[in-house]
Amino acid sequence: MRTPILFTFSALCLALLSGCATGPEEHTSSREISAAFVADDGQLYLLPRFEEPMRFNAAPFREYRALMDSPLREAVACAQMYFHEDWRDPANKAKVHGSYALLLRPGQVTPQQVVQFKLERIEVLPREAKYVDERARYYLPQDRSRYALAFDRACNLSKKGGSYYSALFEGDGERVKLPDAAALAEKAKLAQPISARAQRILPEREDKPGVGAAAGKVLGAALVPVAVPVFVLSLPFLGPDHWK
Repeated sequence: MRTPILFTFSALCLALLSGCATGPEEHTSSREISAAFVADDGQLYLLPRFEEPMRFNAAPFREYRALMDSPLREAVACAQMYFHEDWRDPANKAKVHGSYALLLRPGQVTPQQVVQFKLERIEVLPREAKYVDERARYYLPQDRSRYALAFDRACNLSKKGGSYYSALFEGDGERVKLPDAAALAEKAKLAQPISARAQRILPEREDKPGVGAAAGKVLGAALVPVAVPVFVLSLPFLGPDHWK
């Protein structure tokens, strides 16, 4: 009787292991944005270290800039830049979804500002606060909730949760080739680099030689060359000193 039981148990283990080995992989990492600018083509360019530049429509940034130029700047409790990439289709390797999410203290927000900046009231339960904190600690993939998108452990948010207003600025972008990228990066260098979170979905892993060896590079992606952009304005992104 023991042999069939052991065989069944072993078969079940193998089935579970093979099931875990299939399906897409999600990689979470940090990404440092060292330079950023808005060009005269109406695009926002973000230049990370060690990776290709990215460009987005500047409209969401202009909305963010309006909020940061208002008294609401002092109400910001936490902010996080986040990039999401889905590489399961090779044709999408150059595409990236970017967001900059903010949490604001409700006691410093007026009803007029809620309407003006399209803020959303969120209630964060202790269970969600603990879950998001733990996943951020170990750089595990997060749910794309408004709280998780804005969460940064440096903000020291209460693990008991709480009530916030949420502001979310997001858009779809692409990786691009920039002529004289090094010179542009120096010209548009941020006073403090932005530490962003990045989540990348990879195709199903196959245990074959060479597969997955270049997961961190955009191999085969159709990068778009652009003309040298004209630096227009700097970005008032919140740096590490904001939370001190």
